[in-house]
Amino acid sequence: MLDYYVLASSLMLAVGFYLWVFRGEENYFDRLGTALIIIFIVLLLAAAVMFSIGNQAIADQLSECAYFSILIGVIFKAISMKGKKE
Repeated sequence: MLDYYVLASSLMLAVGFYLWVFRGEENYFDRLGTALIIIFIVLLLAAAVMFSIGNQAIADQLSECAYFSILIGVIFKAISMKGKKE
């Protein structure tokens, strides 16, 4: 069975790697939101694959983590949009 701690730590590693590779002039919250939205897409695709091969319990856990990822990612994007001035 997939453990939440293993999934959370690998997600944080992926976010850290993304932020390290794509560091630049952008806002930190904007980059973090983008990373979490990309992780949402990957997790939802993985959940679809797990569901199609018959692992419904793992697919449910992956999709739950994906929805939390998109929620936090959109919040970070909203924070970064609020900070930008026209």
